[in-house]
Amino acid sequence: MTARNLGLLAAAGAALLVTLVVLAAAGTFSASHATRAAAATDSSSTGLSPGRLAARYAGGIVEVAAPGSVVPGTKGGARTAAGGLGFVVARSGLVLTSARFVDRNGVIAKTVPVVVRPGTSGATRLTGVIVCVDAAHDLAVVRIDPGRAGDLVALTMGDSNGLRTGGPVVALGRPSAAGPTPVTATISATARAARSLSGARLTVLTLARPSWVGAAVGAPVLDARGRVVGVLDRVAGSEGSGSTTAVPIDDSAKVIADALAD
Repeated sequence: MTARNLGLLAAAGAALLVTLVVLAAAGTFSASHATRAAAATDSSSTGLSPGRLAARYAGGIVEVAAPGSVVPGTKGGARTAAGGLGFVVARSGLVLTSARFVDRNGVIAKTVPVVVRPGTSGATRLTGVIVCVDAAHDLAVVRIDPGRAGDLVALTMGDSNGLRTGGPVVALGRPSAAGPTPVTATISATARAARSLSGARLTVLTLARPSWVGAAVGAPVLDARGRVVGVLDRVAGSEGSGSTTAVPIDDSAKVIADALAD
């Protein structure tokens, strides 16, 4: 092949490449390419399903009873009739929960009953020692014995500043032998004014769904990637329908840091 022919072939190849680029930019080249690109985008943004999130963090959700509650029926007691939930933030046994469960008429208790459910082996009642309380944000950190708690799984902290109205979230609700109950919701507001137990001004997330059955105060609220972005602070209508509120997880940074340094 002569040098002239090689030059012509190279020029034709270059022209074809430019044509393909232009067609792709105009959206007319290969629908299958567009389909694959869309699928790749979807898979990277949707994250895990509610069921998979619940399975991943089955060892990270605990029940926290109100001070003085009797919880018979577990290996060291029973059910947590009064109280709600907490979740593990460090495998050393640190649990983040609502300050509502450690405040007894304005007096901070020293310990609270905590129930863990390690897999299908039943429930075990432990004594949670209160490490730090942030009454201004309705949050508290409790320490349990990791040696008696089974396989603890620490949840991954997210960033509540990046949340947007209309975004989907999942609250991990009351645990059972099958794991925590996933409760899906939508963010209806990101900066609602409220009051904490101490009377301090508090900015909370507002979440909406048809029914809150299975959810409980103290439950972690996760984004689609499984990162904690809030802590349920109030549950509408005693687990009925309507909106509920959550403390943004960014407000927990100080109380968790104080607990880790304790």
